[in-house]
Amino acid sequence: MVEQDDPLLGADEVFAAIRALIEDVAEDWDPGEISAATRLVDLGMESISLVYLIAELQQQLGLGDRLFNQMRTDGTQLKDMKVGDLVQSIEALR
Repeated sequence: MVEQDDPLLGADEVFAAIRALIEDVAEDWDPGEISAATRLVDLGMESISLVYLIAELQQQLGLGDRLFNQMRTDGTQLKDMKVGDLVQSIEALR
């Protein structure tokens, strides 16, 4: 688990947190190789699991609702995002 509001948390640690959560959510199936270029919809997750992933990331990283709010403001849809996009969005908010 990532320590909340860690100002030294870099892209590699954010990516590791995302990968760990994906693997946790995908415990019943193999999400395959996960890289920055992996599209979230290609992970085989249902929509509710993708929403859960974002909610858990917000909680673990101490973002409140800022990631969801930013995605809504930008018009970003989960189906269009790659893991790397998610890392960049989180870094921009921290």
